[in-house]
Amino acid sequence: MKTRAIALIGLGMLGGCDMLKGGGAPDAASCAAPATFKGIQSLVFSQVRQDFKGQAKYVNDLESAFSATVAAPRAVSVNKDIGKVECEGRLTLRVPVDMRDNFAQVEELTDDVGYTVQSSADGKGYIYTIGGFTGVEKQLLAAAARRQRADGGPAVAVAAPEPVRTVQTPGPVAGGPSCQDLWMERNTIYAAAGNCFNSERGRAAFGKGCFPPFGKLGPDDARKVAAIKRSEQALGCKD
Repeated sequence: MKTRAIALIGLGMLGGCDMLKGGGAPDAASCAAPATFKGIQSLVFSQVRQDFKGQAKYVNDLESAFSATVAAPRAVSVNKDIGKVECEGRLTLRVPVDMRDNFAQVEELTDDVGYTVQSSADGKGYIYTIGGFTGVEKQLLAAAARRQRADGGPAVAVAAPEPVRTVQTPGPVAGGPSCQDLWMERNTIYAAAGNCFNSERGRAAFGKGCFPPFGKLGPDDARKVAAIKRSEQALGCKD
């Protein structure tokens, strides 16, 4: 059976309770760590953004409203030599009440998934991967298309997601957001304002965009972007 698998470098502290202090290897408990669930959610919505043929802001709106968990998480294997844990469980995204019209009144989106947590090569973070969430992604794509159509936008065809290669994003700086985190936060604001993305990186994350007001920001958003840029400069981010 084909599965989808994507990956991301995660936070240097895995779990809600100081579980991997000092850069220790992940263990069986990592499968149920809140930081792992957060990493999984990031991966799922990142892939939805790439596959959605409409405006990325409708996917971003969904992501901000959801909180992913894994029901009955368990470790399938623990490889201490390479610092890797293979896990499985039931990915669960509870649909907010005010969004259920977009999901045919379904209360939860679920898929049986396999996922991993592994120490990064430089020891500064953790790599998360996930496969098997095709059903959840299709429902999210359909909901984003409905929301765009309800706003008067063009109809978007939703096909069954295809398997994709494994991808990996840069890791975060210990103790704070990474350059990737800040780039995503800044450009999410521009995407919601209809910015026209010309770079391959921008289009992969948000699509082409290009709708009114075409990236023109209001005063509040302009202040947020200015603050993010200062943080990027302090970290020495290149883009």
